[in-house]
Amino acid sequence: MSGVPNYEMRALEVVVETKDYWPKEGVRVAAGYENHQFIDCRGIDWSEAREIVSNESELLAAVFRDGADPEEGVDIIDSPIGELGTWGAVAVLNAAGCPTISSCAGHPEGERFPHVALFVRRERLPLLVQCVREAGLGLIADGDELVAFSNRGDGLHRFASVMLQRSAEWEALPAMQRDDGGPTYCTAPTYDVQTRIVVADRDYWVGKQIVAAGRAVNRDFVDLRRRVSWKDVPEILEEEAEHLHHWFCDGYAATTDWISSHPPETWVTGNYCDLDLGTAGAVATLNAAGCPTCWSCNGHDHGAPGGHPHVGFWARAAHLPLLRECAKAACVGLIESGRGSLLLFSDRADGLHSFAREMFRNASAWSRSIADARAPRAANRKTGPRSRPH
Repeated sequence: MSGVPNYEMRALEVVVETKDYWPKEGVRVAAGYENHQFIDCRGIDWSEAREIVSNESELLAAVFRDGADPEEGVDIIDSPIGELGTWGAVAVLNAAGCPTISSCAGHPEGERFPHVALFVRRERLPLLVQCVREAGLGLIADGDELVAFSNRGDGLHRFASVMLQRSAEWEALPAMQRDDGGPTYCTAPTYDVQTRIVVADRDYWVGKQIVAAGRAVNRDFVDLRRRVSWKDVPEILEEEAEHLHHWFCDGYAATTDWISSHPPETWVTGNYCDLDLGTAGAVATLNAAGCPTCWSCNGHDHGAPGGHPHVGFWARAAHLPLLRECAKAACVGLIESGRGSLLLFSDRADGLHSFAREMFRNASAWSRSIADARAPRAANRKTGPRSRPH
């Protein structure tokens, strides 16, 4: 095709280890955390992938040859799965059991180039590498994921064509099992609630009466302010991610049975209090950030009427900018609770965990925020009460 854009970039190398590139949290949790516009395409089969690649070929030919508008004339699929030039690659990778996380068709005016990020199991890696090399792409590791990339505007489409030609080899591989995150597994439950961020710039605080206030709204209240710190958070997040993975892959009942059969002292969150699945990370990071929590709930299994994951807590006005930033990044809600406190909530079972990870990413900023919140009170104590004139 004439008029195909080229990109100046690193060498098209293939540098991967022979291992699983797969997240402990499960595909839905990890991908949703990395890409808040993530669309789960694991339901695409080879028949659908073939149709998507064919339609994309027609569109790319028109765009590169005539400069046609890619939005006119061809009905690709009901729900777009990315930018033109990535559709085929996204489709075939998901059909092959390699879930995609994000994609970009490249932008000649900038520094970005065509690429697709994905997860893959070890047994599928050799065939993936063969297809990547045959199509002339690069493939590198980025943590638990792989990134396939090209220096040409049609590179990912060429890769999709190679994958289709070898689809029989892909289908001959062992069927994907539950833990591989098929269309009906490793998906976080959702809840019927509209997330929003609406809070005033003021203190949501109860002074020195936090314990009394906590017990007034929650008879099982536990004061965690001095029992959890930022150094405890990584271990808590890792453990919670493991529990969420079991929940989303094996079911809520199976996970709670597993937890109840293991003494609380054998897992990290048991050292603090009895927390619902999916709330531990948020509770830990809020307390570490100087925002005491007063109650929490994960929404009770699978979207029970009126239930959704939430955490109630107190915060100083100095905490609010970072709280809003972390809530927005994690796509969760933040509102006033009506009890003088704040309410963090989500429409996904993994939403509060995503929020906790955003909080931990900003741990150093939170340390500064805590100092800012304490500064006015320290100044008041130093000044002391004013004396009355005689």
